[in-house]
Amino acid sequence: LHHPDLNRGLEWGEISLRFALAAAGLTGAVVGTSKAAHLLQAQEWASKGPLDAAWVAELRSAFVAHDQGWTGQI
Repeated sequence: LHHPDLNRGLEWGEISLRFALAAAGLTGAVVGTSKAAHLLQAQEWASKGPLDAAWVAELRSAFVAHDQGWTGQI
């Protein structure tokens, strides 16, 4: 989704990780990378906690509006 306002100035990597962390019942996320700097970046993003419920709802709504039969899995 490349809607100009959905990312609120954050990197999509951060949004993706924090979106995943917002899933009910989730206590962690697996981050795959070959670079230590990327792992440290993911750790920093995760330390900010999950996205707030309103933002998650906005992202889900945008996905539904542009869905092409994709299955979203967390």
